[in-house]
Amino acid sequence: MWTSACIIIESAEDVRMFLVLTRLNAHPIITRCWHLAVSSANFVLHKGRLSLTMGTLFQASYYEGRRGLTMVKPRAGSILRLLVHEYIQSATPVPSENLARKSGLGVSSATVRNYMAELEEEGYILRPHISAGGIPSDKGYRFYVESMPAPDAPSREVREQIRIRFEGTGREWEAWVRLASTVLANLSRNLALVTIPRSTSARLRRIELVSVQQMTALLIVVFEEARVRQHVIALPQPMTPDEMMQLSNKLSAAFVGMGPKDIARKRVDLAPIEVLVRDQAVSVMRVEEELQAVEHAVDGLRLLLSQPEFQMGEKAREIAVALEGHVLLRYLLTETPSEGETKVVIGSENREETLRSFGMVLCRYTLPSGAMGIIGVVGPTRMAYDTTIGGIRYVAGRLEEMVSKGQS
Repeated sequence: MWTSACIIIESAEDVRMFLVLTRLNAHPIITRCWHLAVSSANFVLHKGRLSLTMGTLFQASYYEGRRGLTMVKPRAGSILRLLVHEYIQSATPVPSENLARKSGLGVSSATVRNYMAELEEEGYILRPHISAGGIPSDKGYRFYVESMPAPDAPSREVREQIRIRFEGTGREWEAWVRLASTVLANLSRNLALVTIPRSTSARLRRIELVSVQQMTALLIVVFEEARVRQHVIALPQPMTPDEMMQLSNKLSAAFVGMGPKDIARKRVDLAPIEVLVRDQAVSVMRVEEELQAVEHAVDGLRLLLSQPEFQMGEKAREIAVALEGHVLLRYLLTETPSEGETKVVIGSENREETLRSFGMVLCRYTLPSGAMGIIGVVGPTRMAYDTTIGGIRYVAGRLEEMVSKGQS
């Protein structure tokens, strides 16, 4: 998400500074936009003094190849952002008269209708007919999200209420995630889902091999989280207790702290029987990863279903199916954003067909141990994205702070 800034271009020196400022954003793809920046700068110079919103220009050009966004004129971009904002608030098509009155651009309704016609042609808004008000498309929502300023955290009063509630929940993760889902549901007025943190990979602490019979041994795999799994294996040859101890020590030293994929890839000089034990340990670890249940809390279904979009039964049925079949949970886990990133998925961008009527905001929180939890808010595409993003980031930080205070 780009930070919006506004500059006035009046001279060739201003054009040079414009390009310097674009370079300061230091994004590798921004270089593709320079020729657009130059042509836009020359255009406004030709027309005289004009404000140019950098965030609009950069984001539109950056997403041109990524999500099908095309260049949007600054004034059309302002009208589009206002239209999306108004529709999020009202859930009714936004007429040109309202946009002309509230835009502050000093333009007539007829001029706004011309811009709306352009936005409709480019796929940013939808209109049942030419005189109807506008409704944002998924593409319009994407433009809105990418060009809006960094969202604020909840108000100081709300943050204090949340802090008091968290500190009164004790030391149990189950209680924390239940509270986090309730807080986010109330902040966003939508469905919130929070998972209890778990390791992204089963990591090895130690391997032990214990004799059971002459040609049979018990393989004991100890994980970093202190979980223990046992598996009986057949040996190709008899082994003494000392030989088993040496083998256990060698494999443990070679693979400590590693997950199954890393263990399988690491090149270590091993005897055939050592390879056998390593491969058996990897199999045990992979099964453990698959069996780890994702404990989570969900709240806000009643709030989601109270939205105007869900007054018709079909969308209500879709979210019920997604929850009951764990489709939503699986999707959130596969869409886990990078650490420090907040991910927004809008409508048709969802890879899961049953979720394409919804908008989602996802964030992860990470513990010092490396364990990770997911926080997600699901609502209609007509979601208050700024409030939701600010709330989800704050709650993620709150969960991490509870752990740093030693209350886990």
